[in-house]
Amino acid sequence: MQVRGPIVSFSSFRGLLVAVALMAGVLFLATPNARAATVTPVGTGDSWAGVVVQFQNGHTYAFQVFYTGPTTTGINLLDILDSGLGADFTLTAPDFPPFGRFVDGIGYLTDSNSGYGGGDNWWHYWTKDAGAPAWYLGLGAEDPGATTRVIHNGDLDGWVYGSETAPSISSIPEPTAILILGTAVPMLLARRRTRR
Repeated sequence: MQVRGPIVSFSSFRGLLVAVALMAGVLFLATPNARAATVTPVGTGDSWAGVVVQFQNGHTYAFQVFYTGPTTTGINLLDILDSGLGADFTLTAPDFPPFGRFVDGIGYLTDSNSGYGGGDNWWHYWTKDAGAPAWYLGLGAEDPGATTRVIHNGDLDGWVYGSETAPSISSIPEPTAILILGTAVPMLLARRRTRR
């Protein structure tokens, strides 16, 4: 009786495990929580910030907004979404000098909320600086609004209608992390095929 060797060699099995681990990492980074299946990139530039929009019905969307320069403002991130997403995104933000612009309505795809409907039915502005452990809801006179908030690379802004609860998404992966992991898996698989 002839004894055959293992069907799968240890080195190919190890390569397969590495590929699976990298794929799991990509899925983990690209899915900050179950409600946001994808992060939509918008705009151009050498810096980015995250914007989370959560409608009253619970539908939540995450965006990676790219801009040029070391800083921008919270309202500028919404303007980039408004111009970059075309008819899919609508923003109603009239100017009230000397206070700045007031976000009255946001719509994306089939979801839309606008106006003040009493109680918590208005757009709450949440902020989260890069590396901060939690969201911050500023409601005091000293807190910056979207017009005056200075955004730095990697910061997050959140807009929640109808609730004073923080956005359900608390992180958005850096663009380079997804790019590196996303390109590593196909390279490993191609390398595995060429060794055969």
